Amino acid sequence: MPSSRIHYAVARQWELLKQLPSHGRGTSSWQLMRGLNGLGFKVGKRQIERDLWELTDLFPIECDTESRPYLWRWRDAASIDLPGMSPAEALSLCIVHETVDPLLPRVLLRTLHQRFEKAQAHLEKAIAVGRANGSRKFLSAPPVPHAHIPDIPADIFEEVQEAVLDEVQIELEYLCSESQQIQRRYLHPLGLLQRGPVSFLVAAQDGKHGVHSYALHRIRQVRPLNLPCMYPEGFDLREYAQRTTVEFSGGTLVRLVLRVQPPMQRILAEAPLSADQRLMPNGGDYQLVATVSNTWQLQSWLLAQLDCVEVLSPADLRNTIADKVKNGSERYNGDG
Repeated sequence: MPSSRIHYAVARQWELLKQLPSHGRGTSSWQLMRGLNGLGFKVGKRQIERDLWELTDLFPIECDTESRPYLWRWRDAASIDLPGMSPAEALSLCIVHETVDPLLPRVLLRTLHQRFEKAQAHLEKAIAVGRANGSRKFLSAPPVPHAHIPDIPADIFEEVQEAVLDEVQIELEYLCSESQQIQRRYLHPLGLLQRGPVSFLVAAQDGKHGVHSYALHRIRQVRPLNLPCMYPEGFDLREYAQRTTVEFSGGTLVRLVLRVQPPMQRILAEAPLSADQRLMPNGGDYQLVATVSNTWQLQSWLLAQLDCVEVLSPADLRNTIADKVKNGSERYNGDG
């Protein structure tokens, strides 16, 4: 075989290995063929299957022969990490892991778990003997108190995720938050929405108008249907999120002027509110000027910094914060 053909076959199988999932039910040779074709490899389904059977002799790959079509995946706790990893990259991944681990459902991080573990092990090896271990080389402080993260069964999450990607309808049993009764729903999945620690499926209900959000941790069972998902005309996930959820509201741009007391000015100097932020001494305090979006997150942050930050402008934002402070003070100072 000419060397060019050998190189082509090696490159093709290399990409094939990278496309195999390490979690979930697996992927078919047809889906793998489409993926490789999209990368420029002109290869048919039969060649993909021949490659896969050859690779099972060399790598921990399994085939579910009970399914139709056959589904291929890495065995549990096995995968291939083809690129190398420098100590700096390992440190970055460890910081990412410590930062996001208390903020997101574990099922969302499941596919990254092996990479995080490898980064930790790689970092430990890179630390010289006699020096502090790798876990003491970094520390991440959460910006807000940790909220309870609802548990989402892995099989539920994977079924919903695949239905969204495959654009097929699903039947599910859902625990309603108001009635606390399990209800059967037939849905057209439109997308996934992450609001802090809570994951939602955005979907249209079959035979009904409107789009709604369904908390994934309330789904008790899910079954994909062999029916194509129908999208509401003009639906846009970002527009839906901004319209229905304050956390995703873009807000209007405002010229924010704050009076800032030490030591908060040091924090804002290191983590500016905007690219055009100006922080200037003003007597014993500091004046901050920045162009920001007047969002729910901004107002929550301002309320959390009442003892060291005062809104001077715009007037309507100052009044909004003042009203919230007044209402809260009355609530705390009342008879309860």
